[in-house]
Amino acid sequence: MSRRSTLIAMVGALLCAAAVRSVPRSVVASGPSGPTDRVISIPVGRDATKRPASSKVLLFAALPADQHIDAVVFYVDDKEIGRGKQQPYRAEWDSTRVKEGEYAARWSALDAKGAELASGSVTLVVANKVAPPPVVRPPRRVPSPVRPERPTTSGPTPAPAAPDFVTYSSAEHAVRIDHPAGWVVKDETTSLPKGWQEGYWLIFSTDPLSSATYVVNLRHKLLQREHTAESFAKYTPYLATWEETTINGRPVFLTTAGTPGAKRVVHRVMILDGRHLWMMNCIDTSGQPAAQSKEIFMRMVKSLAPAPVALFRAPMRGSGSVRES
Repeated sequence: MSRRSTLIAMVGALLCAAAVRSVPRSVVASGPSGPTDRVISIPVGRDATKRPASSKVLLFAALPADQHIDAVVFYVDDKEIGRGKQQPYRAEWDSTRVKEGEYAARWSALDAKGAELASGSVTLVVANKVAPPPVVRPPRRVPSPVRPERPTTSGPTPAPAAPDFVTYSSAEHAVRIDHPAGWVVKDETTSLPKGWQEGYWLIFSTDPLSSATYVVNLRHKLLQREHTAESFAKYTPYLATWEETTINGRPVFLTTAGTPGAKRVVHRVMILDGRHLWMMNCIDTSGQPAAQSKEIFMRMVKSLAPAPVALFRAPMRGSGSVRES
């Protein structure tokens, strides 16, 4: 090769290198189905920092590379959105398909037998709408109000009256519980997945269900062995972020997620009694203060009658851990 050809090649290589360095890094990641506006890495455990989310979000599970993991399942508000079999574990979520507000995103790492090895969670704050500019209106003169001849007194706005309660009982499911009068009870036991030993599922709400602002779900299952609060929490790691208390002598785990502004507040409760586990939630879409729906929900929780002793079976091997539904 001549000196002239060598010199031309060297100059061309330098120009290409300079062009590559001048290209800015993209702030948009590529998701499974196209560009993603935000990438969120969820560490092991609970991340208390609330993460903003808009359009399509790519969720990553921040797991050590040396873990022997068979699959990682991703959830948003306890609904599965995807799963991965190899690093990097990720799933895409389209936030434009839901209402604005807060959503709980989490992942669960499973071994080949389906047992949970690790988990992580974070709160996503969905904000897709852009607020319109404020409308500035010219001030207008308002006539002075006419004062009444006699002074009147006004007190605080009275709270809504507490609803009357009635008792629902079922010999088939061996359960008794109070609920607001006027609500209906729908038995969805046949919709439970296979493997729910001694299981049942009841839905309490106004009729029709599609327009109800409060919906309470009650699910029951018989665990593989008896548990204390400590042993049950050990095999159900996400309960570490829930409040633990005792109601009617039974261990109870409870939590609340969501905001009234987003018109979605979910109260959740798990009640443990030996091998018996009741999972209850109250979905509130009224937009009113969450304390109103929680008061009704907790009254139902406290009225739940214990299952008869005849339902208990001999202890079986196994962790008895559950996935909340």
